[in-house]
Amino acid sequence: MGILGWYVLKEHIGPFVFALAVVLFVLVINFVLDYLELFIGRSVPPVVVLELFALSLGWMFALAVPMAVLIATIMAFGRLGADNETTAMKASGLSLLQMTFPLLGAAVLLTLALTLFNHFVLPEANHRLSNLLVAVHRKKPVLEIKPGVFSSPFKDLSILVDDVDDKTSTLRGVTIYRTHRTRPTQTILADRGRLVWSEDGNTLAIELFDGEIHEIDREEPDRYFRLSFGTHEIRIENAGSALVRTQREHRSDREMNITDLRAKVKSLEGQLEQSRQKAQSYVLRSIRSSLDTPGAPADSTTPNVQGLRKALKAEAGREIALRREINRYSVEFQKKFSIPFACIVFVILGAPLGARIRHGSFVIGLAVSAGFILFYYISLIGGEQLSDRRYLPPFWSMWAANIVLGILGVWVFVRAAREQPFVPEALGHLWRALRTRNRGTGPERETER
Repeated sequence: MGILGWYVLKEHIGPFVFALAVVLFVLVINFVLDYLELFIGRSVPPVVVLELFALSLGWMFALAVPMAVLIATIMAFGRLGADNETTAMKASGLSLLQMTFPLLGAAVLLTLALTLFNHFVLPEANHRLSNLLVAVHRKKPVLEIKPGVFSSPFKDLSILVDDVDDKTSTLRGVTIYRTHRTRPTQTILADRGRLVWSEDGNTLAIELFDGEIHEIDREEPDRYFRLSFGTHEIRIENAGSALVRTQREHRSDREMNITDLRAKVKSLEGQLEQSRQKAQSYVLRSIRSSLDTPGAPADSTTPNVQGLRKALKAEAGREIALRREINRYSVEFQKKFSIPFACIVFVILGAPLGARIRHGSFVIGLAVSAGFILFYYISLIGGEQLSDRRYLPPFWSMWAANIVLGILGVWVFVRAAREQPFVPEALGHLWRALRTRNRGTGPERETER
């Protein structure tokens, strides 16, 4: 790579850093708006909020880097074009492809680095983020109590209230179903109640006033107990006022690396094959049983017609669920590669677009980039939804945007390298003819006639 190649590459560093900061800022604002009510309502310490923010930077960074590449490419080539530097490079014998070679090399390295990031760093960051969010949701579970809706913020308790005051922790019209392992379920009714935390912030007392406790004897269902009370207290240990961190062994699809995702898909495919074989064995046993001679004893494991229908229906439902799971994990597997590869696609697309931008490169570059980024983001979200619902294979759901933008980028790149307009001349003539025709039949033209 010569001096000019290094110069072109250096001109992209500033716009890339700026674009990365802008995209990350937008994602951070979205993160704050999504979780602000949660943090305030549960009094999450600032240190924990900062930790959540730091862990969220993992998925933000994975999305922001390709977008920043597109913005930087368009803006940098736009500035070079506005200063006639691309014209000077072409006069010295450099083609647009030669100018783009350094960027393509950097994009390939960035793609590899981002793929490794998605394999090693991102799953662990997502896993720690999920664990911390679980702990935050368990903090002050009283916030889960909503008027007119049954909620189960505590184990063995289902609570329904007519009204709740979050500021004073006062409840009105309280109904509680309390289950026991050794005793019958209790129904507790109270006109009002209050939630009181202990000094250590880990034990919750539910104080109830003017109510009744109803209970049916488990051994003698005809016996019914009713106890009226003026004051009754339910104490709940480890209720979660303090933030208690937990470590989950289970990992979701976004908390797995490439190796784990591949192993999970193979495991689910094995379960799917077992389900198919099981359904086939039901059918074969039923056929063999129906072909047996009359009076011969039927296999005790062979279901009757009604049982066979239920068994096949159950296996069919299990197969549908397994296929959805396979698609979900396969989508995440493809995403580990498709999003980093967008860096290469955006360089191919952004270089010719930026080279045609002259004046106002900053505003125009951001506007054009925003349009393609919006298309890419919608394609990812829509493709994931379509694949989860089994309307689209996982590969096409995650790679369709890269393929479409890649084809468009190559087409635009070739026309820009040949100094041809992006819109073919024939289409330009057709567009001008349509505009002329529309003006000729407009109301002003008719009035002139």
